[in-house]
Amino acid sequence: MRGIWTSDRTRADGKYFILANEGKSFILSDNKGGVYKSEQQILIERMSASLGNSATTQLTTITFTDEEITPKLSELAATQPNALILLSGSLAVDLPKNIRVPIIANQFQTAKLADKTITPTFHPLELTLQHLAEQYCTGTLTAKIIAPRPQ
Repeated sequence: MRGIWTSDRTRADGKYFILANEGKSFILSDNKGGVYKSEQQILIERMSASLGNSATTQLTTITFTDEEITPKLSELAATQPNALILLSGSLAVDLPKNIRVPIIANQFQTAKLADKTITPTFHPLELTLQHLAEQYCTGTLTAKIIAPRPQ
């Protein structure tokens, strides 16, 4: 792909994996784990697809009813050790003041916290475990499991 970062107009050329499309935009990932949205972080000048390794994509719903988030997500990670797992949904958390979701320059904000609700969108499972460790949650997440992990 050829493009530029919207923040400073420097080159953002490289190989990206398409995670999803949203209207005319794409949710992209690179091999470093970054998540980007075209037209928000990257203005695409030219895109061409190439065949990669074969992979399967599976969607799984995980429901929490005022329970600790770590056991279910750790179990999911253990059953899919070589997969990229991205979480989307909405969770009410018990201690929002303990949650720190960093905003990373040039990356799509994959989790947002408002009051007692965290809303992940294509948020990597590993980061969810870090951000929500020891949190009790109520709500539903959808896990997008891509196996094996894109290179």
